Amino acid sequence: MVLGYKLFNQLGLYNSFEGGKYRILTNRIGAITKHLGNAELIRYDTIFFDSATEFIITALELIDYGYETINKFYGNALYILIMEKVCKSYTDWAFKEKANYSYSVYDAYANLLKFFKVKNKVREIASRSYYID
Repeated sequence: MVLGYKLFNQLGLYNSFEGGKYRILTNRIGAITKHLGNAELIRYDTIFFDSATEFIITALELIDYGYETINKFYGNALYILIMEKVCKSYTDWAFKEKANYSYSVYDAYANLLKFFKVKNKVREIASRSYYID
């Protein structure tokens, strides 16, 4: 799993992964790779978004790829805590700027937003890109 600033610092994922090492993608270093203690920094040019869009992408990535890893190392409680934080920042306008995910990921996201009592039009916006029976 790859951790960036938001997941590593702001959302509190501090425990180590594979072999006690962190792998962090960043555009803040000049070298391609740099090692600092247990952290391996890898240069990666990222596309920047406003914070609402970043939180939406974080939620979609965690739904699509991150649940198993977070649950394995930290348990379900941390996953719910992270998702609550990122879901509370949701806006329909920012969601229109999302990357492409499967409809099932959007559906799961809509369910999480509903669970946290966040009004949204995720299914309506996502259905414009998918044929739904």
